Amino acid sequence: DAATSTASASGTGQAAAVTLSVDAPKKVKAGHKAKIKVTVGSAAGIPEGIVKVTFGGKKVTGQLVNGTVKLKLPKLNKAGKKELVVTFEPTSGWAPATTTLKIRVTKKN
Repeated sequence: DAATSTASASGTGQAAAVTLSVDAPKKVKAGHKAKIKVTVGSAAGIPEGIVKVTFGGKKVTGQLVNGTVKLKLPKLNKAGKKELVVTFEPTSGWAPATTTLKIRVTKKN
């Protein structure tokens, strides 16, 4: 299950619009690290930049390679719905983008 966000450029048209999609699980067990895949695309080419992810107040960062990056989320020990915020911070020429989704952290067995 994936969340998708589309950002469009504002201003004089110098920044190319991008699409930001996140392939993430809907739930993860407490104490485990979930894996996500972030893809940034554009009709203008392959975007370059970094992806910053915040999950339960903890942060991870990755460099896009050919428009994608795979990241392991920090493990959280408390159960409940947690917000996953994914932000694309581009090099020049691309529009930034952010998307937010929820991942449920389930209790350990």
